[in-house]
Amino acid sequence: MDRDRMPAPQWFGPEIPEKKRLSGARWTSRLFRGFHKEARKVIKRSSEDETELPAYRIALLQALVRWHELNAKPRPEPVAHDVDVLIVSDLSLPGGTTASNAADVCALREAGLTVALLHHPSYELDALRGVNAKILALAAEDDGVRLVRSRDRVHARLTIVRFPPCMTRLVDQRPEVASDRTVLVVNQAPYYYYGAEPQRRSWRVPEVHEQMTSWFGEHTWYCASPVIADLLTAHHADETAAIDISAECWHDITDPEHWATEAPERPRSGPIRIGRHSRDSKIKWPSSAADLLGCLPASEDFSVTVLGGAESPRRILGDLPANWTVHEFDALSVEAFLASIDVFVYHLADDGVEAFGRAPMEAMAAGVPCVLDPRLEPTFGDAAVYAAPEAVEQVVRELVADREAYAAQADRGLAKVRASFSSAHLVRLVQSLMPEPEPEPEPRRGLISRLRSRVGRAGGR
Repeated sequence: MDRDRMPAPQWFGPEIPEKKRLSGARWTSRLFRGFHKEARKVIKRSSEDETELPAYRIALLQALVRWHELNAKPRPEPVAHDVDVLIVSDLSLPGGTTASNAADVCALREAGLTVALLHHPSYELDALRGVNAKILALAAEDDGVRLVRSRDRVHARLTIVRFPPCMTRLVDQRPEVASDRTVLVVNQAPYYYYGAEPQRRSWRVPEVHEQMTSWFGEHTWYCASPVIADLLTAHHADETAAIDISAECWHDITDPEHWATEAPERPRSGPIRIGRHSRDSKIKWPSSAADLLGCLPASEDFSVTVLGGAESPRRILGDLPANWTVHEFDALSVEAFLASIDVFVYHLADDGVEAFGRAPMEAMAAGVPCVLDPRLEPTFGDAAVYAAPEAVEQVVRELVADREAYAAQADRGLAKVRASFSSAHLVRLVQSLMPEPEPEPEPRRGLISRLRSRVGRAGGR
């Protein structure tokens, strides 16, 4: 069964206790996402257990029957792909990882390189989603972008694996991959929180290294930012001692020409327009009411626009401030959002880790000054202003009151994007890792704008 056309589970009704619903959803999700050898055993055992609730047993059997029905359908014949770059990732994700993969595809195609995309689901993520529409749009637009299915064969000059959690366990059926060079982009920390002791594990270093080696052989790890590099050194030195980790970072990228290249004009009157963009995850928001309102003030001197949803702060604050306007994730294009604000403000949960910070990078590319969590300074340097939550309001007021300082900060942000986070930067890195091509690839001028337009129509970032 192809994992890009997976159905949504409908079997676990409210009559089933919540704990059982969650367990059933987890195992049926794994069944449909490619981990069927283990999942079938667990589901069959539970469905035959007479001590289980009948409704739960029936739901498990319905899921198992549906899986067999889908698996019996004819599948496309295997295809052999010979490409410059193979990107392997969890292509179902809704946030920054998918945006980064899409940006890389656009940049590589603009440089004339052929690209194959392989969806590898993450074992620990229970959501039953197919390939993200942004990725499907890229493959539909251009025959130089190919989707790889589980029975295909691939030869690539360079294989890029992004998102370590998708390599904690390999799916049962996967394509045969031969690659001249393979890299893993470490764009998520092994733990979500790093305080006195790391908490809430995301993935294990030895496990990911073992799975990568078993499938791809020798490979090199690239950290997404200095933040990740420092964490691996400080907290995982023993685990990474035998791993080849590059001293160079593999940053997220964007095309500066895609965004406005001049800082937006401050309104001569009215409230200061603060914006914030991220997935609505607990780790992406300040942890206390005081810090939330310090970063995003409830004062009538400010208007606050949030893109990505705000249930996490709602749980902390109760009611959201009257001066906040909240848009759900992908409900508004990033371009329109950034064009509507004066300052981008972004802070994290206590002890939380941001592996890179794609949203601040896009704000910089659009010419919007950023006031960020100090933990992001190793990544962005002088491209942003840094302030603790209690100091954000004053810093923002001073920044927008000084038009020269405001414009200078916008210029520094844009300069950083052009120097470190541009499409050209990625292409240079990729080409340095690949063996010399036999014919020089023919650049596809103008393709990148068509691809990005198609991705935008598929639903924003």
